[in-house]
Formats: sequence, structure tokens, C-alpha cells
Amino acid sequence: MARERTPEGKRVVIPVRVSEPKAAAIDAARGDTARSVWVEGAIDAELARLDAASRPAPAVRQGKPDDCPHPKARVIKGFCYACGKPTAR
Repeated sequence: MARERTPEGKRVVIPVRVSEPKAAAIDAARGDTARSVWVEGAIDAELARLDAASRPAPAVRQGKPDDCPHPKARVIKGFCYACGKPTAR
């Protein structure tokens, strides 16, 4: 049975090999949902988590200069890009 067309367009097949215990755990977790749909949802959730983690933390405007433990980190407007703490550089 052919799948319905999606707004995302063409699909790419990404084969994944897992052990039998992992496959059994996936089957138990997904219930009546098709494996492909369940895996696609897991991938979407992981991509959202990675996207949120890649955003820099907001700048912290408290503390004295040199509180930053990253001596070689990029400095933006007096704040460390890695941790957001003020820096003397």
C-alpha cells in the first residue's frame, strides 16, 4: 500500500540495524504505531532537542570580569559566548 504524499516532499530511506532486544523494546514502546512513523517521531524529537541545545545561553549580566572559565572562548559584547559570563577581554 502506497503512503500518502506529504508536504515535506520526497522521502529518503535511512536503514538502521538494531539488536533484537532493542527492536523488542521499540515494538513495546510504539504500540499500534508503524515502526517508520514511530522512528520518524523519535528523530523529530531528537532534532528539536539538539536545536534547543545548540542555541547560546542568554547573557548573564551579573558577576565581575574574569568569572568565565573559558579563556579561549569567543567574546561577544564583553560576555563569553560559551557560558554568558562577563569577561575582561
